Amino acid sequence: MQLGNYIMRGRLQAVAVITLLALVSFILSPFAYQLSGVPVGLITLRRGAVIGFQILIGCLFAMGLFVLLAQIPPQICLAFAVVIWLPVWLCSTALRSTGSQGIMVLVAGVIGIGFIVVMTMVTDNAAAWWQHWLDTWIEITLPADLGFRYRQTLEPVMPLLNAMIAAGLVTSLVLTMFIARWWQSGLFNPGGFGEEFRALRLPRMLLVFAAPALLLMMTSTEPLHSMLRDILIITVFLYLFHGIAMVHRFVKKGNLSAAWLFGMYVVLFSVPQSVLFLACLGIADSLLMWHGNPGRDNKT
Repeated sequence: MQLGNYIMRGRLQAVAVITLLALVSFILSPFAYQLSGVPVGLITLRRGAVIGFQILIGCLFAMGLFVLLAQIPPQICLAFAVVIWLPVWLCSTALRSTGSQGIMVLVAGVIGIGFIVVMTMVTDNAAAWWQHWLDTWIEITLPADLGFRYRQTLEPVMPLLNAMIAAGLVTSLVLTMFIARWWQSGLFNPGGFGEEFRALRLPRMLLVFAAPALLLMMTSTEPLHSMLRDILIITVFLYLFHGIAMVHRFVKKGNLSAAWLFGMYVVLFSVPQSVLFLACLGIADSLLMWHGNPGRDNKT
């Protein structure tokens, strides 16, 4: 919490902390999104989109100066800005403007869908491109026998790899935003994060979009077919967060033991199929809410 108070002191402090954490993430690369993205989310949520964007420009300049002096490829600055900072800034702006975590998740999903569309347009065959990239990575980093086993393991999911990477991007973005919002709540509004999270519901327009996309996918040819399939996968995946929030809401309303939530997360992390189950719960909740109150827009 003290770090959060320090970030809030001014633009220079925020730029210094975000840039330093971005450099630390060179070493802790699996946590790059959280390390450098959470402070961006916190400052944008609290101070607004304009100040948040000004700080991003400052971070880009500071990091660019460092990589220039350290003779590191400058593309890494652009990667941080485009892949981490800008998406977090967009989601933070949406959450600050609407107060709805459902809208924030939707914006993260749109970013993931944008990734799918760009990959399809740039590569024409995203699955083949990812397979070539993965083969190159395996050849460089793994022994021949272990690489062969990796290829055998990944072969069944290769056609879906573009959607899986997009889902990973969306997950990192949403988790980063949850941490940033929780941090803000701890500093300025204790208990507010839990109430807001339990109210998380995706807008009904998402289901309206999914139906024609499904019909178009069934009648289209490549590469449009694969692109629409990947987009629908991301659309369904977004309802995972709706489903998790619904379980939290159910436990809170029923005054049930926290062991129910613990059990849900154990199953979620140990049984991959539970992702689809929770997403289906979210879809069912959205449909039931729509049927029960069709005239009301679904704002949280």
